[in-house]
Amino acid sequence: MPSDDTTPPSDHDGDNQPDKQNELFGERIADFALDRAAKATVLKDKATALRSVLTADQLAKLENAERSLVPEPRPFRNRR
Repeated sequence: MPSDDTTPPSDHDGDNQPDKQNELFGERIADFALDRAAKATVLKDKATALRSVLTADQLAKLENAERSLVPEPRPFRNRR
C-alpha cells in the first residue's frame, strides 16, 4: 500500500552533498582547480608519450615552435 506522506523530500536527505546553487565560492574554485589538474595530468601523460617517439631533430623543432608561440614581453605604458 503506498504511503500517504505528501511532504516533498528535502534537498539534503540521505547525502550531505550540496547542490550547485548552494556551493560555497571556495568549493567552486576547488572544483575548477581539480578539473584543471586532471586535464594537466592528461596533457603531461600525452607529452611524455610524444617525447618518447620523437627523434632528437623533431623534438628540437617542436621546442622551437613552442617558443615562437610565447608572446614577447611588452614594455609598460605610461597611464597618465
